[in-house]
Amino acid sequence: MTNSSQFESIVKHLLEVEESIEDLVDSLSSSIEERTELSELMKTYIQGVEEIIRNKEQINYTQFPAVIIGCRVRMEEVGSGDSVEYRIVSPFSKEYDAGDVSCVSPVGRKLLLKKVGDEISVSVPMGNLHYKVISISYDE
Repeated sequence: MTNSSQFESIVKHLLEVEESIEDLVDSLSSSIEERTELSELMKTYIQGVEEIIRNKEQINYTQFPAVIIGCRVRMEEVGSGDSVEYRIVSPFSKEYDAGDVSCVSPVGRKLLLKKVGDEISVSVPMGNLHYKVISISYDE
C-alpha cells in the first residue's frame, strides 16, 4: 500500500468513526456511566486522528506516530521483557485474526493514541498487565 492510499484509508477511517460513534456507544454501553466513558474515549480518539491527519507530511507508516484502529502495535511486557504484537480493530470487524484486539476491549482502550515509549497498565481476568509500546505501524 502506498503512502497516499494509506493516508486516504486513515481519512476514510476517521469519517467512518465519526458516522458510527452514536451506534458504537449505543450498542456497547448499558449504563449511563459506560456511555459517557465510551463517548469521551471516542471523542478524544477522533481529535487524535484529526491531529495525525493535520500533520500528514510527517507520517511514517512503518513508525506511526500513535496507535489508531488498524495499527499493529508491538509491546514489551515490563518486567519479563516478553514481546507481544496486537492489531487494533473495530468492534464491528467481521473477521478477527489471532492477535487482533478490539479498540473497546480493556487493552484496546488503553492503547488508543499511545506513542512509542508509552506504558500501559490494564487489569484483565488473568491479572494485571504492564506493557511498554515498542513500535507502531499502519498497514490498513
